[in-house]
Amino acid sequence: MTALTVWGTAPVECDQRAAMLQARFKGGTYRPVRPVGGQEELFTLALPAAATPPRPATTSSTN
Repeated sequence: MTALTVWGTAPVECDQRAAMLQARFKGGTYRPVRPVGGQEELFTLALPAAATPPRPATTSSTN
């Protein structure tokens, strides 16, 4: 999986940058997908040396 991110000061700027990125990869096997939530967290994880946030512990039902 390859993740590419765009950012901007307004949603319209993000849309423009995403369209430019999509045009650059046109004809390839990349499929752009817009996340439906958690955009801030996804962007933060794309930064160099970003740490993965802790996940809640799951409980086992084998007791």
